[in-house]
Amino acid sequence: MKKSLVMGLALLVAITGTTSTFAGKAVAPIVESEVSVRGIINEVSVEVESEVDANVFPTLCSQTYLSDYYYDVRDYSKSFTCSSIEGNALGIYVENNGNTTVNFKIYMDGIDMGTRTVEAGKSLTRTFTNPSGVHENFKVVVSNDIGEVLKLIVTARQYDK
Repeated sequence: MKKSLVMGLALLVAITGTTSTFAGKAVAPIVESEVSVRGIINEVSVEVESEVDANVFPTLCSQTYLSDYYYDVRDYSKSFTCSSIEGNALGIYVENNGNTTVNFKIYMDGIDMGTRTVEAGKSLTRTFTNPSGVHENFKVVVSNDIGEVLKLIVTARQYDK
């Protein structure tokens, strides 16, 4: 009896399809769809630069991707991927404790977002925001033009602004 009831219900569902009724009216099935808005979001992304002496970012509801003390003659280069659920802002901070000016370059999804210089003894925070959440792939490259030893503090943190 149980088996025939289950088979009967399965047949009923197969015949009626996925349309449901509510208060005697047919209701269209819920359809999952995805809309690509990458082009729009990339236009909305905003970069803000600020001179900051301390790497201060909100600590609640945040995700830290980089937290490095770097001392080497080679270029600093690290990549990471953000998730939109981690926040709508990403701050990337470089503190230059070396003796020469360094070049601070960021790539977002493979696109060069420009190079900024950070003088010896100075720091710079580059902030990217996206109202629907930052979700791109980032690569941070710090170098100098003369092969001098790099003495850096580099952090990247995603948070809600």
